[in-house]
Amino acid sequence: QEFLKRISALRKDASESYHQILHDNPLNLKNENHIKVLIEVVYQFQNYSFVLSYKTDLYQLVFYRFAFTFSKNRYSQFITPIQLIDFLVNIVNPRNGESVIDPTVGIADFLSVSYVNSDSKLDDNNIFGIDIDNQMVILATLNMLLNGNGNANIKSKPGYGSLLSKFDDKGNIIDLIPSINKNGNWDERPDNNRLKKFDVVLTNPPFGENNSFIPKTNQDLEMIQCYELWHLYSNKGEELPQGKKGKAKKQANKIDLGVVFLENAYRILKENGRMGIVLSNSIASIDTHKIARRWLMDKMRIVAIFDLPANVFAETGVNTTIIVAYKPNKKELEKLKEQNYQIFARNIQRIGYEVKTSKRVKFFSPIYKINYENFEIEIDNDGRAILDEEFTETIVDFKKWCLSQEEQLQDIFIKAK
Repeated sequence: QEFLKRISALRKDASESYHQILHDNPLNLKNENHIKVLIEVVYQFQNYSFVLSYKTDLYQLVFYRFAFTFSKNRYSQFITPIQLIDFLVNIVNPRNGESVIDPTVGIADFLSVSYVNSDSKLDDNNIFGIDIDNQMVILATLNMLLNGNGNANIKSKPGYGSLLSKFDDKGNIIDLIPSINKNGNWDERPDNNRLKKFDVVLTNPPFGENNSFIPKTNQDLEMIQCYELWHLYSNKGEELPQGKKGKAKKQANKIDLGVVFLENAYRILKENGRMGIVLSNSIASIDTHKIARRWLMDKMRIVAIFDLPANVFAETGVNTTIIVAYKPNKKELEKLKEQNYQIFARNIQRIGYEVKTSKRVKFFSPIYKINYENFEIEIDNDGRAILDEEFTETIVDFKKWCLSQEEQLQDIFIKAK
């Protein structure tokens, strides 16, 4: 009973500041099963200090082990490996005074690591995220809170998520108006609201053949027609024939959601804003997606392409590519294209972990660097085992390469604000 009294007091105090996390999660202290779960959570966490923990320890404890254990495979598709997160955040380098968004936020892995890596110099109120799943938003809010940021603006929008819903310049959620915002014309509105534009977009959206968007209703079609790439891929703008309950009688063309989120990232960036996006390797390589590559070349200055091996993520064997780019004005982009600008490219094979399965739950098992003179794991200066990965040396090589590029690129990617 004394334990339950302490928990009640802590919960009351926390709910006053972090209502979003707690209000939909009732704890019934008269329910024996609730108490059993509560005791187990406290037992598992009581020997850890979140305040003093190393960021990867905290992340893996709460979101790899805790989320996987309680949810089985539900969240595996949303969890991006910490090594990949840390790599992309270091490459894109969000800094003091900048606004950052993940439009498919999941558990806010990119946002939390951006905040920690910036030594908490990122403005608490300038970090944004959207997800279709309210449970994900609760986990994302918790993730940011445990990493020292309780003010990130993370919202849930069931249905189309950030494909239709955007932040305005006041930090509120507004929707695109399909009748006005067709074909990428998003800035024209009948009201006084203006879409917020961001300095940095970091995201790992749904992608691949299994995540193609197929409009099944006129509402679906109206939403996807807001995207220029839909028109370029399908060359169709007519309404779908109406069937029962508003469903289309036939399926229209489909489009890889990765392509759609690529355009989404471009359109919510400021001039000279930058993005890092994880996509299927097919978008970067096969003929089917020539349209998207040509469109991207005409819209952004591609900075880097990183190819990754299959099985980077727990739920898919699809080969993936990271695209890093920034958004100059049209005149500057044409000038860069005339100069035949360079792109940093790297095929990364060693990623520091492998995907394994235990009790039907997939998890990321670290692979450590071995000293082949004594066949022991190598240790860094802090006494930590060194992962067998190429991310660290790639970051160093990328920063050196940036110094040989145009001044604008240097300002954006390596110079301090």
